[in-house]
Amino acid sequence: MKAHKIHTTALSSALSGEEHVQVLDWEQITRDLDDQGSAVLERLISPDECQQLSALYPQDGPFRSHIVMG
Repeated sequence: MKAHKIHTTALSSALSGEEHVQVLDWEQITRDLDDQGSAVLERLISPDECQQLSALYPQDGPFRSHIVMG
């Protein structure tokens, strides 16, 4: 799978969360999803946000153990 980067890293770090999502290459993301069923969204969250999120994994409340597709 080919990763797609925002070419303006300095600019992307100054954007709000909503603005950051808006500047992603959604046409390429859509193509990737259509072609392979997944897409890489690089730098969607910061390393600090990633650590905060991963620290929640031991908690049962925020996450489902399985997904019912019915």
